[in-house]
Amino acid sequence: MAMKDRKFEIRPLTGQIGAEVRGIDISQRLTEAERQQVLDAFLLYKVLVLRNQQGASDLDFVDFCRTFGPPEVEKHPQHASVPGVPAIKVLRSNAGDEGEDREYSWHMDGSTRASGVRQWVSLLRAVEVPEFGRDTGFADMEGVFYRLSDTMQRFLSGLRATHSWGWTNPGAPEVVQEVAPLFKRTGRRHLYVSPHYTTGIVGMRPDESELLLKFLFKKATRLEHQVRVNWEPGTIGIWDNARTLHAPIMDIAFPRVMHRVMLLMPDDGKPWEACESRWQELAPA
Repeated sequence: MAMKDRKFEIRPLTGQIGAEVRGIDISQRLTEAERQQVLDAFLLYKVLVLRNQQGASDLDFVDFCRTFGPPEVEKHPQHASVPGVPAIKVLRSNAGDEGEDREYSWHMDGSTRASGVRQWVSLLRAVEVPEFGRDTGFADMEGVFYRLSDTMQRFLSGLRATHSWGWTNPGAPEVVQEVAPLFKRTGRRHLYVSPHYTTGIVGMRPDESELLLKFLFKKATRLEHQVRVNWEPGTIGIWDNARTLHAPIMDIAFPRVMHRVMLLMPDDGKPWEACESRWQELAPA
C-alpha cells in the first residue's frame, strides 16, 4: 500500500524493492514529520526516486540529504566537488567506459573503505543525461538473504569476507566485512558481498569461496530482486549501499553528468537532528 500524507505520496516501483516519492519539492524545507516519512520509506524500500527537482539549488539538495545523515565533505581522489559545495561531487562518464568487465559492474559504494559494515547512503541527482538509456539497476540484498533456506542463512551469518579495489588500484589494502550483517534499524540481515569488490571468504579455500560467492551473485541478479531506474534531468536517486547492489547500464554512447552526495547513516536516533550543528559548521557562507 502507498503511504500518503498532506504533501506527498510514496508509490512502490516493484513488489520487493524501490519506490517513487511523488509530490515532493526539496526546494521547500521538509518538516521533521515529512523527513521521518521519507526515512521510513527509505528503510522499507531501500531505493527511492524523486522526479522534477531541477528547481532545487545545490544547498537545497545537500539539506535534503541530511534527512539520512551528515554529508561527507572530504575531497574525493577522482571526482571534483561543485565549487563552494564540498558535499557534492561531480561524476562525469561516457557510455561504455571501455575496458570494464560488465559482468563485474554490480557493487556497493563504501565497502572497501574500512573494516566493519557501515551504512553508506548515496544520493545522485541527474544533471546531464540522454533522453533514454543509461539507466541504473539495483538489487535487493536483504531480499536475497531471506529467500535462502534457514540453514543457509545461519551458515552465512557466521562468515566474513575480504573486500578490496585492488583490481583497479594495485596495492590497495583488503578490509574484512561480515557476509550477512544485522541492520540495527530494522532488525533484519542482508548480504554484504559484491562481484566488484569481494575478493574471498575468510577461512575458505579459494575454490570453496569462489563457488559460494558465485552462488550468491547469481541469486542477486535474479529479476525479482531488482529495480531499474531511468534518469531524467532533475531526478534524484537515493539508495542504501549496505542493503543493495547497483550497476550502471552502459547501453548507448552519451556523456553523463551527475551530482553525488555520500553520507554515513547513524545507527539510531534522528540523523537530521544529530548532524544539525555539523551542517551549520560545514555549510558554505
